[in-house]
Amino acid sequence: MSLVTRINRLSRKTCSFRQATAWVGVHLLAWSLVKGEACAGEFATLFEGQVEFTQYQLTGQPIVDHFVFRAEVDDCKWRIRTAEAREGLTNNLGGYFSSGFDGTNLYSFSSLGKGPVGTKSTADNPIVKSGRIFTKDFAPYDQSRSSLVWIALASGCYLQEQSYARCKPIWATAPGVCSVERGFLTSEIKRIEGSFLPEEIIFHIKDDAFVDFAEAPPGEKLQYPPPFDKGFVKARYRVEAVDHSGVPVYPKTYTLEVFNPRDGASNTNDLQLAWQVRGEISNMQRLTARIDFRPEIMGSVRIQDYRDQTNGGVIEYVSNGWEPTNSVHRTKSLDVGKTQGQQESMRKTARITGLAIFVASGIGLIITVRRYSKTLPEDGNK
Repeated sequence: MSLVTRINRLSRKTCSFRQATAWVGVHLLAWSLVKGEACAGEFATLFEGQVEFTQYQLTGQPIVDHFVFRAEVDDCKWRIRTAEAREGLTNNLGGYFSSGFDGTNLYSFSSLGKGPVGTKSTADNPIVKSGRIFTKDFAPYDQSRSSLVWIALASGCYLQEQSYARCKPIWATAPGVCSVERGFLTSEIKRIEGSFLPEEIIFHIKDDAFVDFAEAPPGEKLQYPPPFDKGFVKARYRVEAVDHSGVPVYPKTYTLEVFNPRDGASNTNDLQLAWQVRGEISNMQRLTARIDFRPEIMGSVRIQDYRDQTNGGVIEYVSNGWEPTNSVHRTKSLDVGKTQGQQESMRKTARITGLAIFVASGIGLIITVRRYSKTLPEDGNK
């Protein structure tokens, strides 16, 4: 098997919406559901639509999947909900994903389960919920696929921060764990006239073009063979139609194509299509009520909080809402984590110290035995 074929096969191991929900569900616990609280926020523009996703195989028929979305956007703040079915966009008990950026932190929430509004969590049909908090404004590709909506409707502030010169991948870049992020890619970005949103993005893999995968041995880099080792166009995002009816201007339809090198190719333009994404906005309206750009939490949820970098990067706690950094609940969890970390550090230090004493004692014993043996006559008698 050639290296290009090996790389392309690995890069096609992405998670479908159903596979992702199943993967997350296996690793989470179901929690009871109670009514949540609504928080005051900002006015926003509401968008609804759908995304069709096609993954082309090396052999056989392509895999086609789709999802629907609901997005609220106001300047740099945004919230995006995705689901398999349209009722999942308003059903707080069914299966859906919701991500939001409130201007400071990125919140990610997942609810996995089946059934219409009012469905109760049971042993046979658990409603599984979890949340994560990050200190960033980039929406990486994960099981929610919200990045495929974010790039079209909410990426303007992020791209402006990058001087419209680079962007991280918005597609899956490693198998197994869909949320793995890669570094920045040099990008050619053209803006929609009258908007901060992109009309076209060409993602380039440059001179240091390599691919890193979860299945590769630790530290191994799978280098693209010539001529692709010098770089090539990895993906192209393009707006096909724009809605000029309101202010600001937004896309109506858009596409994303992701490419892989073709095996045996002699030039960098000889690429094969790996992914094709087509998004369509079917409804847009200005909201008149304030919203909280953080995803709504219903009931007790296990949250992974990445805002504190002094405790290994993440703390975990159960809460029925998004905790501020100075909350008593979160501080107690952080103190417990730090105490556990300190205890583990002390245990490691004790083990190392004990080993050092043991080794030193052993060396001393060997030296003593050797010295003593030199004072004995060859026959063993004085």
